[in-house]
Amino acid sequence: VTRGERTLVEAMGEMKAWVEGYTEKVAGDGVDIGKAQTKVVDFLMRDVTGEKRRALPEGWDDGLTAEEKEKLGLVITEENEAWGAERIVDHLVVEFER
Repeated sequence: VTRGERTLVEAMGEMKAWVEGYTEKVAGDGVDIGKAQTKVVDFLMRDVTGEKRRALPEGWDDGLTAEEKEKLGLVITEENEAWGAERIVDHLVVEFER
């Protein structure tokens, strides 16, 4: 997700497919899909807001509504997202005018 190779929705779908298709089904020792998807979000938040401070690429949240982001516990600000060329130019124009 942080490299822009897939959206968060796609990564969570891949985690679901992995749990359903590649984990052994053992009575009493099952892997919970929801817990696995929560770990994906936890790792993403750690990469973005933790020590690494990686910026999220444009489109990382395609397919997610604001309510879904809140439900997942995603606390992402503009500071955590990469700027596109247009946004950089707009910022520079404002700064030069100031």
